[in-house]
Amino acid sequence: ERVVLTLKSYDELRKSRNEYFDKWLSEDTFNQYINYKDSLLREREEKILLAKKEEEHQRFLDEQKKEQEKKINEEEKRVEEERLQQEKLRFAELDKQREASKEQRKQELIKKYGQTMATKILNQEPEIGMTKAMFDDMNVKHWIVSTQKMETANGIAEVYVIRFGLNTCKKIVIINEKIKQVDTYNCN
Repeated sequence: ERVVLTLKSYDELRKSRNEYFDKWLSEDTFNQYINYKDSLLREREEKILLAKKEEEHQRFLDEQKKEQEKKINEEEKRVEEERLQQEKLRFAELDKQREASKEQRKQELIKKYGQTMATKILNQEPEIGMTKAMFDDMNVKHWIVSTQKMETANGIAEVYVIRFGLNTCKKIVIINEKIKQVDTYNCN
């Protein structure tokens, strides 16, 4: 018997080959596309994850910096408070010493001149009849505006002009070691 072979035409062969090739290419291209798309998605996710990590790291660094600044500020505040406390203690001690010195000076003046004159000397209130020593004990030298010394028929005269406060001046005339005149006037 004879077998009849049917041959496909060239066009049919070419068509079946192209279908297979197209199918193969399409699947391969599709797989490549999927793989490429997956790699792009992975890269994007990695970039997002990296950006989030960097953002978290920066946030962590910022928080550390804020915490450190807060600690520094607290330490500076503590040091300043301690310095102010030390300064208060020092001023309190100086005030105590000043008060003790004033009290000692007051007692010396009371012993030397009596209670009434000591009070006037401490309050820097010169009056007629006080001696030159009492005037010197008033400690008004740094307020003296002018001084004059001259010989008169009554003896040696010393004239002092002293500023007490902003507008008040006193002219004090001392003759033979005793205050003879005290004039108060406006010295603008």
